[in-house]
Amino acid sequence: MIYLMYGTDTDSALKKAQATIASLQKKKPDASFIKVENNGQESLSLDEYIGGQGLFENKQLIFFDRVLENKKVAGDIIDRLSDMQKSENIFIFLEGALTKAILGKFEKRAEKITEYAKAKSEAKADKFDVFSLTNALGAGDKKQLWMLYLRAQETGSVPEQIHGLLFWKVKDMLVKKNTRAYDEPTLKTMSSELVSMYHDSHRGLCDFSLALEAWILKR
Repeated sequence: MIYLMYGTDTDSALKKAQATIASLQKKKPDASFIKVENNGQESLSLDEYIGGQGLFENKQLIFFDRVLENKKVAGDIIDRLSDMQKSENIFIFLEGALTKAILGKFEKRAEKITEYAKAKSEAKADKFDVFSLTNALGAGDKKQLWMLYLRAQETGSVPEQIHGLLFWKVKDMLVKKNTRAYDEPTLKTMSSELVSMYHDSHRGLCDFSLALEAWILKR
């Protein structure tokens, strides 16, 4: 059985997830509770969660806390939604905004899906200019760049988008040669690192989001 709470109003979604878990624990007091968080892991032991109940074992309540933000793990989970639906264990997912493709997969398998969206006035207040990262990079302001990177993630920017903007800025500085923050050899190294990061992340050799954050903190 699968429950999904998602949306831009993360506080309300979390409260609903907590209430759902509490209700299920009252109904199934012998069920064990497992929380799985997004720690940048390469994979999850899904077989253990899906089939982790023998004839004389208690059911499990497995709470997935924003794990779909990890693309590698998200792919594994989507592939196993059918098995989760059939499992005797109960799966509760808490997520932020979801793509139509992922949401469509859950709609076919979940017992209940609840969306929590911020009011338009709140969403407007949260509007963030992701291009501000390029200004911080151009100024060589590592602290500001890192803070803006975290903000960009919170407001829904994906690593590919942020990476593309930073890579464009590095190439722009190389061509125009108008920055005092970095010399030419440093810019060439930065460009090479960004290219390698892109390919490594798509080969599954690193987590794109974590690798990008580490690159920013190196500056």
